[in-house]
Amino acid sequence: MKSPATFVSVCLFCTLFCRPAFAGHGKDKVEAFVSVKSTSSNGPLGKVWHYVNTHKELLVSDAIIIAAWSADAASTVNDERNCPNCVETNSVLGPHPTESAIWLYASGFSAFQTALNHLAWHYAPDPVLRHMVWIPAVITGVNELANVQNNVRWAEVKATAAPPVVPSVKGAASIGH
Repeated sequence: MKSPATFVSVCLFCTLFCRPAFAGHGKDKVEAFVSVKSTSSNGPLGKVWHYVNTHKELLVSDAIIIAAWSADAASTVNDERNCPNCVETNSVLGPHPTESAIWLYASGFSAFQTALNHLAWHYAPDPVLRHMVWIPAVITGVNELANVQNNVRWAEVKATAAPPVVPSVKGAASIGH
């Protein structure tokens, strides 16, 4: 973790949002993961709504992961557009990556992470272990938040820095004078 405040915020987040999941003191009711049988009254999207209703926790953790990687990609693209002196420190992307390379990298990692979350959810031997999808989501969210803050800080520093002074050539015409 980058600072004690980050650690405290992660602990607070887990305490507030994971508490209902562990309210049974480590013993989940199996019925919580069993859905109501689909009937024809659910319409053509019955299976989709069934999935959404039975996987809310997983889908929220996916949203956090995708939002974190997208925020990092957007702030990096902003830096590359508005700060020509800014250099990307990720050795995979290179010092001045293209916008498509940045978004491909971010979407690839978010897809990989969400796929791992779905596999862990599906193959969890105990329903209580399904709550562990929050661990990578929170870690990714905190890490990418720090990256976004760093990108924004460097863009502001570079944008407010005075432009270099170019000595004028004696006898050259100056515009606007």
